[in-house]
Amino acid sequence: MSSPLSRRDLLRLAGAAAPVPVLSSCAGAPAPQAAAPGTFTVYWNAGHDYQAYRKVIAEFEQANKVKVNLQKYQWPDLRTRLLADFASGTVPDLVEEPGGWVQEFAVSGNARSLQDYVDRDGKAMGFPADWQPVPSSATRTRARCTACSST
Repeated sequence: MSSPLSRRDLLRLAGAAAPVPVLSSCAGAPAPQAAAPGTFTVYWNAGHDYQAYRKVIAEFEQANKVKVNLQKYQWPDLRTRLLADFASGTVPDLVEEPGGWVQEFAVSGNARSLQDYVDRDGKAMGFPADWQPVPSSATRTRARCTACSST
């Protein structure tokens, strides 16, 4: 991703668009290949393509001068695609996950820890008081925030 998105903007998009945990910046062991300039790639469950999310995405695109490439998959297909992407080193910027993948991908080195961003910006974003308690605690791996979800 070569657009000027801040880490705070990334966390805001993840929090605003996802009531379930997400993997953020999935760049893990292999370095990701560059996406098209100004493109932000999101993998999402096809059954969760809600109008409210589309509105948040449109606002995010306008505010950040970026195009969100929303790709929708059923859970098994999303997992297959994500595993292939990890192997190839071409990964999305943001992934919705059904629960349980965060820890697996964090331990394998394929999910980037968000702890540095939470440490730096968490208070300004109301973390953890204004965040869903279960996803916030369930997505911790080795006492570090790997993926987060906002209310």
